[in-house]
Amino acid sequence: MKFRIRMIRIAVFAIVLALASEGWSQTTATVGLLADMEQMTALGENVPQELTERITSRISENTTAAMEQLLPYVQNKQLPEEARAGYMWALGLTGSPDAIEVILAEAQGLKSGPLRHHARRALAYIGGPQAGEFLMKELARETEPMKRFSILNLLAQMKYPPALEKSGEILHVDPSQYFWQPVFVFGQFGDMAVPFLLKQLDDEDVNARRNAIALLGTWLLAPEAAEAFRRRYHEEKVALLRGLLLSGLEKVSADFDQTQVFFLEATRGEQDEAVLKFAKETLASLPKLRQMAEERGRRETANHGAWEREYAKLWESYGKEGDFSILDQQSRVSDEARLKALRGRMLARQSDEAFLDVEKINQTIFWNRMAAKRQGD
Repeated sequence: MKFRIRMIRIAVFAIVLALASEGWSQTTATVGLLADMEQMTALGENVPQELTERITSRISENTTAAMEQLLPYVQNKQLPEEARAGYMWALGLTGSPDAIEVILAEAQGLKSGPLRHHARRALAYIGGPQAGEFLMKELARETEPMKRFSILNLLAQMKYPPALEKSGEILHVDPSQYFWQPVFVFGQFGDMAVPFLLKQLDDEDVNARRNAIALLGTWLLAPEAAEAFRRRYHEEKVALLRGLLLSGLEKVSADFDQTQVFFLEATRGEQDEAVLKFAKETLASLPKLRQMAEERGRRETANHGAWEREYAKLWESYGKEGDFSILDQQSRVSDEARLKALRGRMLARQSDEAFLDVEKINQTIFWNRMAAKRQGD
């Protein structure tokens, strides 16, 4: 009996100690969060990246506690709007659906300003039908092109299906100046955008066709586009776009034999010197590409644990930390869905540096496909 009582006392003590430790860690984390938020507010626009990363990390440690701490500041109308906007941004990082009603209530009636801007961002972080419906209403009332792009970008980040067709307006921008807008929007939509983009290959607007070709061929590497590219090549009147179609076809088709047949046909009928030169150069490179694909298929990919470790680093950092070379060396064609997910996540950084990282991911996807096709032949 004494032994049993002693064990019960030990168990109770352990529970009390665990609760006390949990309370201490939550208090420490939230105190640190509020101190960091106060510092961010004081700095205004000159907030260093390490501070925002630290705030993000603190919130991720305990999202429920963070939400409870942030809500009063978001709702405190005595604070300057710029300060409340910062707390609104942080509230979105909690990803808590419980915060949506508060965010919507605070955003209603605001015509513009930083608080409304960060309310939009916070809703996109959290996601869900309510957030999507609100952002679609925001899009409908907005007329300024850059602000419309910003909202469409958030809807793409959410992968909100009703926004896909509305995003078509971004395809009409001049790619020589604004190519990055379609890449951010449709790159984050990912594969779900492919059927819509295929329809835009026949758009009357040259910019829309050009952006759609680049997205399907260079950024999304959509295999579904191969047949559509071959068809459109024979119909396209603009030489520059014919060249882009051939370039895209080289990337989306994993069948070297089919590529060789089509490019041979192109060299016989193409009238534009630059496009003809590209077709001939591609044909000349095919033997080397075949060899590289075969070597890729023979490489060792046994250390998939290393792949998982680097993938986790890249995922958590949105592509800023981690070794892309290990990700490539140890990758298999079965990893493609996860590589695509990482590609979209990296674009959420909203940085032109992300484009270089997306290219690295696409190179891995491309060579995995080629190697798998050669092994299957």
